[in-house]
Amino acid sequence: MEEVIPPSFQCSFCDSSMEESQVFCISCGFPENGTEQEKSKFHAHRVLEMRDTKDAKKGISSARNTLFVIAALTMLWGIYYFFKSNWDISIIITYMILACIYMVLGYWSQQKPLIALILGLLVYLTIIVLAALFEPSTILSGIIVKILVIIYLGKGINSALHIRKV
Repeated sequence: MEEVIPPSFQCSFCDSSMEESQVFCISCGFPENGTEQEKSKFHAHRVLEMRDTKDAKKGISSARNTLFVIAALTMLWGIYYFFKSNWDISIIITYMILACIYMVLGYWSQQKPLIALILGLLVYLTIIVLAALFEPSTILSGIIVKILVIIYLGKGINSALHIRKV
Protein backbone atom coordinates (compact mmCIF):
# COMPACT_ATOMS: atom_id res chain seq x y z
CA MET A 1 0.00 0.00 0.00
CA GLU A 2 1.40 3.34 -1.05
CA GLU A 3 1.51 6.27 1.32
CA VAL A 4 -0.52 9.25 0.20
CA ILE A 5 1.47 12.46 0.51
CA PRO A 6 -0.68 15.56 0.66
CA PRO A 7 0.25 18.15 -1.94
CA SER A 8 2.25 21.03 -0.57
CA PHE A 9 2.90 24.41 -2.01
CA GLN A 10 5.24 27.28 -1.30
CA CYS A 11 4.76 30.59 0.46
CA SER A 12 4.64 33.34 -2.15
CA PHE A 13 6.65 35.63 0.14
CA CYS A 14 9.58 33.48 1.35
CA ASP A 15 9.29 30.30 -0.76
CA SER A 16 9.05 28.03 2.30
CA SER A 17 6.99 24.90 1.85
CA MET A 18 3.52 25.04 3.38
CA GLU A 19 0.56 22.75 3.65
CA GLU A 20 -2.50 23.81 1.75
CA SER A 21 -4.58 24.03 4.92
CA GLN A 22 -2.23 26.52 6.62
CA VAL A 23 -3.36 30.13 6.68
CA PHE A 24 -0.03 31.60 7.79
CA CYS A 25 3.47 30.64 6.71
CA ILE A 26 5.42 29.17 9.61
CA SER A 27 8.69 30.77 8.46
CA CYS A 28 7.73 34.37 7.77
CA GLY A 29 4.15 34.73 9.01
CA PHE A 30 2.74 35.72 5.62
CA PRO A 31 -1.03 35.04 5.44
CA GLU A 32 -0.85 32.94 2.26
CA ASN A 33 -4.45 31.78 2.62
CA GLY A 34 -5.59 34.87 4.50
CA THR A 35 -7.74 37.77 3.46
CA GLU A 36 -6.48 40.67 1.35
CA GLN A 37 -6.67 42.85 4.44
CA GLU A 38 -4.35 40.48 6.34
CA LYS A 39 -1.92 40.45 3.41
CA SER A 40 -1.92 44.26 3.22
CA LYS A 41 -1.38 44.49 6.97
CA PHE A 42 1.56 42.06 6.70
CA HIS A 43 3.22 44.12 3.95
CA ALA A 44 2.63 47.42 5.79
CA HIS A 45 4.13 45.96 8.97
CA ARG A 46 7.12 44.71 6.97
CA VAL A 47 7.73 48.17 5.45
CA LEU A 48 7.58 49.79 8.90
CA GLU A 49 10.05 47.21 10.27
CA MET A 50 12.47 47.90 7.42
CA ARG A 51 12.26 51.67 8.02
CA ASP A 52 12.78 51.24 11.77
CA THR A 53 15.72 48.91 11.15
CA LYS A 54 17.29 51.46 8.79
CA ASP A 55 16.89 54.18 11.44
CA ALA A 56 18.32 51.86 14.10
CA LYS A 57 21.37 51.15 11.95
CA LYS A 58 21.95 54.90 11.67
CA GLY A 59 21.78 55.18 15.48
CA ILE A 60 24.32 52.38 15.87
CA SER A 61 26.58 54.03 13.29
CA SER A 62 26.40 57.32 15.20
CA ALA A 63 27.32 55.57 18.43
CA ARG A 64 30.19 53.75 16.68
CA ASN A 65 31.50 57.07 15.38
CA THR A 66 31.21 58.46 18.90
CA LEU A 67 33.50 55.68 20.16
CA PHE A 68 36.04 56.56 17.46
CA VAL A 69 35.84 60.26 18.36
CA ILE A 70 36.36 59.43 22.04
CA ALA A 71 39.40 57.35 21.05
CA ALA A 72 40.88 60.23 19.05
CA LEU A 73 40.22 62.76 21.80
CA THR A 74 41.72 60.40 24.37
CA MET A 75 44.88 60.12 22.28
CA LEU A 76 45.09 63.91 21.93
CA TRP A 77 44.56 64.47 25.66
CA GLY A 78 47.19 61.84 26.40
CA ILE A 79 49.73 63.63 24.22
CA TYR A 80 48.81 66.98 25.75
CA TYR A 81 49.17 65.73 29.33
CA PHE A 82 52.36 63.88 28.43
CA PHE A 83 54.06 67.13 27.42
CA LYS A 84 52.41 69.09 30.22
CA SER A 85 53.67 66.64 32.88
CA ASN A 86 57.32 66.86 31.82
CA TRP A 87 57.35 63.69 29.76
CA ASP A 88 55.78 61.31 32.28
CA ILE A 89 55.60 58.06 30.27
CA SER A 90 52.91 56.51 32.49
CA ILE A 91 50.42 59.19 31.45
CA ILE A 92 50.80 58.58 27.74
CA ILE A 93 50.71 54.80 28.19
CA THR A 94 47.49 55.05 30.20
CA TYR A 95 45.80 57.32 27.66
CA MET A 96 46.94 55.22 24.70
CA ILE A 97 45.63 52.02 26.29
CA LEU A 98 42.31 53.74 26.93
CA ALA A 99 42.21 55.04 23.33
CA CYS A 100 42.92 51.52 22.04
CA ILE A 101 40.04 50.17 24.14
CA TYR A 102 37.66 52.68 22.54
CA MET A 103 38.99 51.84 19.06
CA VAL A 104 38.53 48.10 19.63
CA LEU A 105 35.01 48.68 20.94
CA GLY A 106 34.25 50.84 17.88
CA TYR A 107 35.37 48.09 15.50
CA TRP A 108 33.68 45.40 17.55
CA SER A 109 30.40 47.31 17.39
CA GLN A 110 30.18 46.31 13.73
CA GLN A 111 29.74 42.65 14.71
CA LYS A 112 28.21 42.90 18.20
CA PRO A 113 26.80 46.41 18.53
CA LEU A 114 24.82 45.92 21.73
CA ILE A 115 27.59 44.57 23.92
CA ALA A 116 30.27 46.83 22.41
CA LEU A 117 28.22 49.98 22.96
CA ILE A 118 27.24 48.98 26.50
CA LEU A 119 30.90 48.35 27.33
CA GLY A 120 31.88 51.66 25.69
CA LEU A 121 29.35 53.51 27.83
CA LEU A 122 30.46 51.70 30.98
CA VAL A 123 34.13 52.47 30.32
CA TYR A 124 33.29 56.11 29.61
CA LEU A 125 31.21 56.48 32.79
CA THR A 126 33.88 54.70 34.83
CA ILE A 127 36.54 57.13 33.61
CA ILE A 128 34.30 60.09 34.46
CA VAL A 129 33.65 58.74 37.97
CA LEU A 130 37.32 57.93 38.60
CA ALA A 131 38.39 61.37 37.41
CA ALA A 132 35.79 62.97 39.70
CA LEU A 133 37.03 60.94 42.67
CA PHE A 134 40.63 62.05 42.16
CA GLU A 135 39.80 65.63 41.19
CA PRO A 136 36.21 66.77 41.87
CA SER A 137 36.56 69.83 39.63
CA THR A 138 36.49 67.54 36.57
CA ILE A 139 32.79 66.83 37.07
CA LEU A 140 31.72 70.09 35.47
CA SER A 141 34.54 70.50 32.98
CA GLY A 142 33.33 69.52 29.54
CA ILE A 143 29.87 68.66 30.88
CA ILE A 144 28.17 69.34 27.53
CA VAL A 145 30.52 66.98 25.69
CA LYS A 146 30.06 64.34 28.38
CA ILE A 147 26.28 64.59 28.13
CA LEU A 148 26.38 64.41 24.32
CA VAL A 149 28.61 61.31 24.39
CA ILE A 150 26.29 59.61 26.89
CA ILE A 151 23.25 60.50 24.76
CA TYR A 152 24.80 59.19 21.52
CA LEU A 153 25.95 55.96 23.16
CA GLY A 154 22.54 55.58 24.83
CA LYS A 155 20.74 56.03 21.51
CA GLY A 156 23.08 53.49 19.92
CA ILE A 157 22.31 50.98 22.67
CA ASN A 158 18.58 51.60 22.21
CA SER A 159 18.95 51.08 18.44
CA ALA A 160 20.91 47.86 18.97
CA LEU A 161 18.17 46.62 21.29
CA HIS A 162 15.58 47.41 18.63
CA ILE A 163 17.48 45.50 15.94
CA ARG A 164 17.98 42.58 18.31
CA LYS A 165 14.22 42.50 18.98
CA VAL A 166 13.35 42.54 15.27
